[in-house]
Amino acid sequence: MQLGIQQLSDAVGIGVDTLRVWERRYGLPCPTRDGRGRRQYDATQVELLRQVRQLQLAGWRPQRIFALNASERTDQLRQLCQLQPDTAVEASADWLSLPVAQLQTQLRAQLNQLGIEAFVVRRALPLLAQMDAGWCSGRLTIAQEHLLSDTLSTVLQEWMAGQTPSAAPDLAPTRCLFATLNGERHRLALLLAAALLRSRGLDGLLLQEPLPVSEVAPLVASLELSAVALSFSSHYSTRQALADLQLLRHQLPTRVRLIAGGQALASVARLPGVLLCHDLRQCAPLYRRLGLETAPVMIP
Repeated sequence: MQLGIQQLSDAVGIGVDTLRVWERRYGLPCPTRDGRGRRQYDATQVELLRQVRQLQLAGWRPQRIFALNASERTDQLRQLCQLQPDTAVEASADWLSLPVAQLQTQLRAQLNQLGIEAFVVRRALPLLAQMDAGWCSGRLTIAQEHLLSDTLSTVLQEWMAGQTPSAAPDLAPTRCLFATLNGERHRLALLLAAALLRSRGLDGLLLQEPLPVSEVAPLVASLELSAVALSFSSHYSTRQALADLQLLRHQLPTRVRLIAGGQALASVARLPGVLLCHDLRQCAPLYRRLGLETAPVMIP
C-alpha cells in the first residue's frame, strides 16, 4: 500500500510541513516517487514514524530521536514502557478494548459520579493517553481512534448541554467562542477545556467545524463575545499557530480575552496578549485571570 504525504500525515499524527522538514534534515521519511513525481510512502515508513511520534510524546526532541537508528529507537521505546507507570484508568481496565456502547455507559456513569473536574483528570486525560499510545503502536486504526474520540465527545457534549452557566449576581456571564482554525483536525482537548470552563461559570459557543482565521474576529463582534479559546494539536505548525494568534490579537478588541493551548504551543512560555493553558490538570491560574470562581475542587 502506497500513501501520499497527506495520508501519511493522517496515519502518523505528524503535520505535512514537519514531515517535509524531517525529510530534508534527517532523511526520514524516505519517499519513492510515482510517475508524476509525487511522494509515495509504504507501510515501513508509517511504522518508523510511529516510533518517532511515540518518543516525541515521551518528551524527546527530534534531533535526539533521529540520532538513533530504528533498532535503537525500538529499544528506547521498550525501556520507556518498562519505566513509565500505567497511564490507564485507576482500575487498570483497558478501555480501548471495550465495545463503544459499554465505554459510553461507563464514561457517563463516572462523569456523574466524579464531577467534571475529577472526570477530566482521572478518566478523560488517561483515556487520551491510552489512545495516543495505542495509535502510535499501531494497535488502533484511524477509524478506531475516531470512534473512541467521538464517544468521549458525545458524553462531554451531553453533559455540557445540561449545564446552565452562572455568574456572580453583579456580573454578566463571560461568553466565549471555543474554536479550531482551518488545518486543525483535533478538537477533544478544546472540548475538555470548554467543559472545565463551563463548570466555573463560563458561557461558551463550541463550533463543530474549523474556521478560517479571518472569520474569527467578525464572528466575535457579531455575537458580542468576550473571549476566544483556540486549541492547536501537534498536527498544527507551531510557527503557524503563533502567527495566527498574533494576527487575532491584533484583530480582536483589547477587551476580548484570547486563550490558547495544545501540543503545538507546549514550548511557548509566554505570548503577549494571550492566556496560555499548557495543562488541563492545572487550570487555576487560568480561572483567576478570567475572573472565574476559584474555590478549589477536591478531586476524589
